[in-house]
Amino acid sequence: MGLCYSISSSIHLDRNTGLFSVFTATDPKNNKNIVEIIIDEIENVKKDRIKDEELEIAKAQFKASIMFNQENMSSIMKRNASQYFWYNKIISSQDVLKKIEKINMKDIYDIYYKTFSDKNYSIYKIIPEDSK
Repeated sequence: MGLCYSISSSIHLDRNTGLFSVFTATDPKNNKNIVEIIIDEIENVKKDRIKDEELEIAKAQFKASIMFNQENMSSIMKRNASQYFWYNKIISSQDVLKKIEKINMKDIYDIYYKTFSDKNYSIYKIIPEDSK
């Protein structure tokens, strides 16, 4: 489509709340189009459904990331701190990998509907002053 220079998504969790965000860098003239496309893509997950192969690929990538991060002391410390914060204990990588393997399509859609059911999106834009 060529509508943006960069696009990414992230999730930030806290004990009682969280934030799912999409960041994009685009020409200001494409702002309206890019927002509509992002919302359409979020809502298309319901209609088009995630394929089983896509879920398996995502799980494999997640597991590989965990395995590679075991080589990095900083990643290990962050993971341990996060687990202690959330669960008051350290969970072994093997246990985490087993939990990832158990994730199924129902789990994905339960979270999807909980996160996106009200369509109450907040949109924040940072636009250069000369393009308003």
